[in-house]
Order: sequence, then C-alpha cells, then structure tokens
Amino acid sequence: MRAKAEQPQVLTDPWGGQVGFPEDGPRSRTDRVWAVKILDAVEQGIVVVFAAGARRSASS
Repeated sequence: MRAKAEQPQVLTDPWGGQVGFPEDGPRSRTDRVWAVKILDAVEQGIVVVFAAGARRSASS
C-alpha cells in the first residue's frame, strides 16, 4: 500500500463492495491481503476510514 509509505495520519478508502452478512463464504486471497495491509496501517497508528452508505441506484 503506497499510501502508508508517506506516513499519513489518516487513510480513507472510498471503495465499497457486496459482502453478505453473516459472511456467505470464505474471502478471496485479494480480500485477505487487503485486510492484512489495513491492520498493519492501524498498528502503525494510522486512522483508517471507510465509506459507508454509498449505494448505486438500479439505474446507474
């Protein structure tokens, strides 16, 4: 994650996804790698903020 190299105080992640809850199966390797990178950022004291509530309409 290139952004961590710049030692920010806050990282934002505007991307969303369609994940069932409870989880509807095992996560992909890509999702697991991303999660490890996010956890590493948090352990470095970086605040990670995710978008929430943004939803595309059916006509988009």
